[in-house]
Amino acid sequence: MDLTIPIGNVVLNIRVALLIKNNKGFIFEKHKDDYYFAVGGRIKAGESSEQALKREVFEELGIEINNFILKSVIENFFVFDTKTVHEICFVYQTDETLENVLSPEFYTFDKSEISNLNLKPEIMKKVIAYDGKEILHLITKDN
Repeated sequence: MDLTIPIGNVVLNIRVALLIKNNKGFIFEKHKDDYYFAVGGRIKAGESSEQALKREVFEELGIEINNFILKSVIENFFVFDTKTVHEICFVYQTDETLENVLSPEFYTFDKSEISNLNLKPEIMKKVIAYDGKEILHLITKDN
């Protein structure tokens, strides 16, 4: 069961995301509402963020990944379909380069293209640009 928990009038989502590249740039999935997001998904009950990351990457890209580091934790507050959402996302990054052929819902963007990309959450752009060694903790709220 996904860690999507209704708490009163708020929904709590616990997610993972992976920043992964191929030889052309970073890989993102395109949502039907015309925005992009990093490979990943919801953590399941009893699953660590690392286990969830491995599972999601295998489900979405068909590869096993073992070399990754935690880059950021994003606390994202927003409204979706009239529901207030409090989302916590563990963002990992890998130095492994994907060489598989991507299915049509995945797109590749060079780092220079990301600033103009409709990326959700928007603060993910800051994570991608960050080159420091410490884990970023970012908080974003829709107004």
